[in-house]
Amino acid sequence: MYKIKELAELCKTSAKTLRFYDSLGLLKPDYVDKFTDYRYYSAYKIDEYNKIAALKDMGFTLSEISAMKTENTADFFSIKLKELEEAETELSNRVQKLRETAAFFEKEENRLKLNIIETVSETSCHLAYIRVLAESRENLDGYFAQLTEGLDKMKVKYEKQKIVINFDFELSGKMDLGIAMKLKEATEIPDSQNQIKVIETIVSDEIRFITKNTEIEAAYESLHRYLEYRESYCQCGVSTEIYFREKGGKSAETVEIRIPIYKSGGDNILEKRSRESIEAELKNHPAKTNRGDVEIGRWQIASCVPCKEMFNTKKPKFLFDEFTFSELYLMPDFGEYWSVSWRRGYIRIHGAGGDPIYWQYSIEEIDGKNYMFVEVTDYYRENLKLTYVYEKMDSKEYTLDDIRVYDRVDYEFECDPSVVGKWTVYCFNRDKDNFSPYAVSEFERNIEGLYWKHITFNPDGTTVEIFGSRSETATVNRHWTKGLILDKEWKIAPQYELVQVNGIYYLFVEWKSGDYLFGRMKPCHYVFLKQ
Repeated sequence: MYKIKELAELCKTSAKTLRFYDSLGLLKPDYVDKFTDYRYYSAYKIDEYNKIAALKDMGFTLSEISAMKTENTADFFSIKLKELEEAETELSNRVQKLRETAAFFEKEENRLKLNIIETVSETSCHLAYIRVLAESRENLDGYFAQLTEGLDKMKVKYEKQKIVINFDFELSGKMDLGIAMKLKEATEIPDSQNQIKVIETIVSDEIRFITKNTEIEAAYESLHRYLEYRESYCQCGVSTEIYFREKGGKSAETVEIRIPIYKSGGDNILEKRSRESIEAELKNHPAKTNRGDVEIGRWQIASCVPCKEMFNTKKPKFLFDEFTFSELYLMPDFGEYWSVSWRRGYIRIHGAGGDPIYWQYSIEEIDGKNYMFVEVTDYYRENLKLTYVYEKMDSKEYTLDDIRVYDRVDYEFECDPSVVGKWTVYCFNRDKDNFSPYAVSEFERNIEGLYWKHITFNPDGTTVEIFGSRSETATVNRHWTKGLILDKEWKIAPQYELVQVNGIYYLFVEWKSGDYLFGRMKPCHYVFLKQ
């Protein structure tokens, strides 16, 4: 007989793994000392462990391996073979698609003959501009004439080189452009000249490339692909197009496009204030709000852009379709809901790691409406630097009960025999409609890291659920009825659904966290297998 550490050494695994297999009923010890709880194993258990390890290498889950002890093993091999064949087909299709895409990119880049250069802008400059929504870049000369006439009347000195500011990051609809000239020195434009504005370009890393004026849109498409393949890069300011007139030519044939970028995780020129310095600043701020503070009330997402200057009330722009914070409720006396509170000048996000995150904001009145510009570091999207723009919807003094979602939980019990019993977590899932057992990511399948471990549906309409981390767990008792788990304390009712894939039933249960309760987001799912 071997002690657990001796068996672990022979099997080239850990005692922790053997204890875990024991808890699942996969590899039980031959004898447990009732006084010391020491586990003892026979030599036969080495073969059993090797069999489990071999099945895992073939792609079987521990739940499936456990089920093989009581069900027809041949059926499991048949199903797994079918899964792997489908995965092989899918992988083959992806390889083919990748080859075709790579060939297309190579052909397109050669056609455009773009020499994309990563560099650093040497200095900032001031650009006077007139902002327009244009169908195309043709016939912009009239706007340039209007701009130069206005600057001449104000006796403002400028360089006579045409520049176009591109306030867009997408190639759809009318183009949001600024017809610009570079000022020789910083100049304030009187409010009476409300068509002419001044913008200061930022000093940052940037991408530059040169193309013909007839191929600007194709050049931008190429640039977007360049950024997409560098996930840690993102645009952080407006693009500028500098037009060069060919010698003896009547029109500008060559255009240099400059796009400022932020490199996540690298040495960035853009300043980043530390959390400590922000909290030191906030210590001197008042602890109470004032009645009538413009911040208080509900704010609705109006745009998501790389920088504040790109926002245009006449052309809403969104880098993404889904937002964790599509609404913000700024409560009196800096009240907190979900993971959100605020301080003067900052939105405060309380992260799971314990340390809060601060997003700086500013508020401006545009066309009679208040807009909040929030400088965001999006940790879910490669730490991208973004600006979320929120429109003020009302000035109500909200409470927690006003904000959160409440489900109906007073249902009569109706038994569902198909789910009665104990279920063990299989994975976490964000897209139920496209679920595939052989396409689960390492993050979604990290069993030890998943918070919801087990759920048992009892025939009397109660549940026993195990939640927890690696260091500690907790048991929760709730109620259920057909199709729903009923949490009468929190007043939520997660739905469950059985989904059959290749002959195996997977139980999908909605995970109604704060994202649902306060963010009104569509719930993700925990996926379970019957034990």
